[in-house]
Amino acid sequence: MSDQLEVQSSKRVLLNDVGKYVGKRVRVVGKVQNSTEGQFTLVATDGVTSVTIIIPEHTIDPEVMPIVEVAGLVGDDLSVSAELVCPFIDFDLGMYETALVKMNLFPELL
Repeated sequence: MSDQLEVQSSKRVLLNDVGKYVGKRVRVVGKVQNSTEGQFTLVATDGVTSVTIIIPEHTIDPEVMPIVEVAGLVGDDLSVSAELVCPFIDFDLGMYETALVKMNLFPELL
């Protein structure tokens, strides 16, 4: 199995909840903005809440991948070091965020 990519289990969280998971692995979804070599900003539907995603030696093109899911480790500075970036095409980000809010109302069912 050493030749296959392994991504550890992680919880899907809203961007504004990333601070609750410092030192833990999470999955976050958002709109790509401000992409530069090695990092980009992931923005929630409110247009205000954002998280810096660290992705060494890569650049994400917002025109090609406007909405992505990132699995990674939350740092002390609340950035997420990406282990996996998955593009979503024709994705309703608002509906996704609403579903996460509802799911977190009943954590015992997760």
